[in-house]
Amino acid sequence: MAKLWLRVETYGKPDADTRAPFTPAQAKSLIDNGHEIFVEKAPHRVFPDSEYEQAGCKIMEPGSWYTAPEDAFILGIKYLPKEERFENQFPLPQKLIYFAHAWNGDDDGERSISRLEEGRDLYSHKPTPFYDLEDLVDHTGKRVAAFGYYAGYAGTLLSLHVWCLKEVGEKPPYRSPDPAIGKEAMVQKVRERLHEVEQRTGKKPTALVIAPNGRCGKGAVGLLKELDVKYTPWIREHTSNGHRFPEILTHDILLNCISFSPDNPKFITKSDLKKDMQLSVIGDISCYPGPDNPIDIYDDITSYHNLTHTIQTKNGCVEVIAVENLPRLLAREASIEYSSMFFPHIKALLDGADKDKDHTPIVWKRAAETSYKIIAGASTIKDLGMSISLHCFSQGYKLDTVEADRMLMQWLERNPLSITEKAGFSRFLADGSTQVYKIRTEGDDPTSRLRLSTMEQWADEIDIKSLCADTRIVAHHSLETEVEHFLRSTAGKMVMKNAGLRKAYMEILDAGHNVLNGHAGAREKMDLIVDDVAKLTETLSEDQLILEAFTSIRTLSSNPRILNR
Repeated sequence: MAKLWLRVETYGKPDADTRAPFTPAQAKSLIDNGHEIFVEKAPHRVFPDSEYEQAGCKIMEPGSWYTAPEDAFILGIKYLPKEERFENQFPLPQKLIYFAHAWNGDDDGERSISRLEEGRDLYSHKPTPFYDLEDLVDHTGKRVAAFGYYAGYAGTLLSLHVWCLKEVGEKPPYRSPDPAIGKEAMVQKVRERLHEVEQRTGKKPTALVIAPNGRCGKGAVGLLKELDVKYTPWIREHTSNGHRFPEILTHDILLNCISFSPDNPKFITKSDLKKDMQLSVIGDISCYPGPDNPIDIYDDITSYHNLTHTIQTKNGCVEVIAVENLPRLLAREASIEYSSMFFPHIKALLDGADKDKDHTPIVWKRAAETSYKIIAGASTIKDLGMSISLHCFSQGYKLDTVEADRMLMQWLERNPLSITEKAGFSRFLADGSTQVYKIRTEGDDPTSRLRLSTMEQWADEIDIKSLCADTRIVAHHSLETEVEHFLRSTAGKMVMKNAGLRKAYMEILDAGHNVLNGHAGAREKMDLIVDDVAKLTETLSEDQLILEAFTSIRTLSSNPRILNR
């Protein structure tokens, strides 16, 4: 008998996800098969708590998953909660299952991986399983369950909705239709608005769909056909002939449904905004803001309450929709479709759970291995980067992180190691670099000297001096090192237990980095925080140590010259 815990979705409040990975009927099937199903209360979830309770699930308080037994599977949709009570708690020993987006480098994906990385013994040969649902794939690499179809459908619905509002003269901010009215009513409203625009202006929209044959693309095309909207499908051959795509500008709506890859071309850039264009709305259904964004004219997501970024163009403006959880608009349909694909696999995982024997289905083993590689890889790069930073710091070098990352990746390509070997190697380097620092600050000894020699040989091999370009990076790292040492101390633990001090410490650390980056007003903010902390600590036994820790951050960030001693 296995234990499955469905945690409440809290990420992104007040727009927390309403989807569910399995239905109440499917929960009953699992219970009938001998498993225990725990469901945290979630008034916003598309299937009411009462339906899960009637199916035989045990209804739990929100957040109870954290104290669930270690052999429990903790299932969710989006990222781990951001609440203070969870943010700094380690380890996370249960078997976690959710969309961590560990592979695409977005901020919250990296944050999730950072938490898992810090909470696990990555050098163990038997790490606690973590399953990123993005990595639940068959032998061909195709995902066995995904929300893609309704992401494409919802993104297209919103794009047509905004196009119609814009055409009849409404101004931003544009809001989403109310999901509570249901799919059919939302589609009917858009159908009526399209008719209204045609009656008033004679216009009918044209759309260009990039990647129409994938799950997202099929959802987009499905709605366009349903509403009789003319569209142009673009498959790989249309996007592989260069980096200029003038055809995009001749359509009213662009629907980007392409899978994320850093190798994707830039479909539209800021230089295109200076050209004549018909383009009025972009539905970036893929939604990957950042340096590899193929829609390279915005850098942040939008929301259901404020659907678009309004980007000025030569002809006026283009509205960009970049909502990251599009299936939430059609949560019931999306959940039913996803659960139909997902249920056989979660059932197989629970049926195969056994303390003494490994009956884990291959798709789950594959997902755990991929996720572990990403976590271990993140730890490896983090430790290697720390080693270089400390080594540069001890030698008074300057460091540019972009170049450092490039050199590290090249070095790892030349030295193929297993994940375990990489983790062990990076651990040794981190330990060695600590000894380098000790030699510089506490004096020489044979062991530290030997490790220093090893580090210097390694540094020469990757030509570390060529990485030296920016003193501020070393300064940033020194701030983080200072923080790590302090948080391990008695005074540091007191700060973490006190909400006011914890908040102030995070604020002064952030301000310290801002000072190093040259942000105006950051130093003054630090002074105010130190003054406030002096008042907060008057009744604490470790008041002087706590105050010194805050003052130390102010000193380090305000006087980066000391880092070159």
